[in-house]
Amino acid sequence: AGETVTFATTVTPPATPFLVVTWSVTDVHGTLKNIITSTSVNETMQEYRDRITLFRHTGSLELRNVSLRDAGDFTVTVIPAGGAQQRGNCKLDVHGMLHSYTDWPFLHTLQLEVKTNATEMFEFSGPVHLSCSSTGTSPSFRWLNGSSEVTESERVQITGGGSKLTVLNVTRYDLGPFRCHVFNLISNGTSGPVVLSVHCESQINFLPCKFDRIYARNLNPRQVVLSCSSAGSFPTFVWRNGSAELAAGDGVHIDGKGAVVTILNVSRYDEGPYTCHVFNNFSNATSRPLKLSISYGPESIHLKQFPPGEYFARGSNISLSCSAACRPSARFEWFLNGESLSRTGPNLNLVNVLENQSGNYSCRAVNIKTAKSQMTKPSAIFIQCKSGFIK
Repeated sequence: AGETVTFATTVTPPATPFLVVTWSVTDVHGTLKNIITSTSVNETMQEYRDRITLFRHTGSLELRNVSLRDAGDFTVTVIPAGGAQQRGNCKLDVHGMLHSYTDWPFLHTLQLEVKTNATEMFEFSGPVHLSCSSTGTSPSFRWLNGSSEVTESERVQITGGGSKLTVLNVTRYDLGPFRCHVFNLISNGTSGPVVLSVHCESQINFLPCKFDRIYARNLNPRQVVLSCSSAGSFPTFVWRNGSAELAAGDGVHIDGKGAVVTILNVSRYDEGPYTCHVFNNFSNATSRPLKLSISYGPESIHLKQFPPGEYFARGSNISLSCSAACRPSARFEWFLNGESLSRTGPNLNLVNVLENQSGNYSCRAVNIKTAKSQMTKPSAIFIQCKSGFIK
């Protein structure tokens, strides 16, 4: 998942372009979707825009940023000028990787997560329920308490195909840390720890601060919420961005207890790393740093040509390079006189140029995450023929 696949046809490119090229897919649920129909214009299904490139001369199709939902049976149909239609089929299987995140990252899919109905309780109370969720193909689950595997007993139930753990009549020995290990034929991962705080009757209910976790979630593309949780009595929270303490105001909101920070109008300069420092009268602790991954751009696009100039002799070699500020890295597409060259990448090398390669060259940078794009101003190149230059 997340990679690029090319469906290559075996047809010989005709002298005259195909009249019609269509690609469709029947997904794993049996739903038929028309990916693209290309005649004199291209009609592309919304979910495939900016993810596909059709090569009209062969009918081949490139699909980028492949996900689990792209699996299915693909069909291509081509109609040549003056000939009968031709059809081909192939099947795409997509296998998902399993990933584990102790911290919950911003703007990334949470692949492995452990949830519990309670982290603080009295001894011999309960039950406590822990559940483990993961994306991936045919996952298997294994629970750990510290370094020991948790198995079913009179007090322990494991259900939901191994993804749910229930501890009955919690005791002081059920503190954890509990972890969920998940695996399949492709990969494996282990969740971050979940620690329970169990109060005994003889204990005073004033506990040292014990850091639990820090995580981030985005409510909308321009806002992020940072949350810090801790086991302990009357904790106080202090947030830092790098070495600077976060304070309310200027686009930062901190709730009354200090455990939740909301950052408004997020920009690329709000990446962090963020840390949460928690303390009370008995102890203190600091979380591990959490860095946000913020998508932006493309912007500040620039087209560079070597050697410089507009006029070149036939047979010359010319290099064009395109750059832009973008995260994730931009996809670069090249155009001649406004028509796509079916070339991608930051560099375009014109080798042993001919007269018919004269024209205005431009580059477009595309951010597949934000779906935004930016085009350069055209760069004019004219190739010399026998009697001079052509335009």
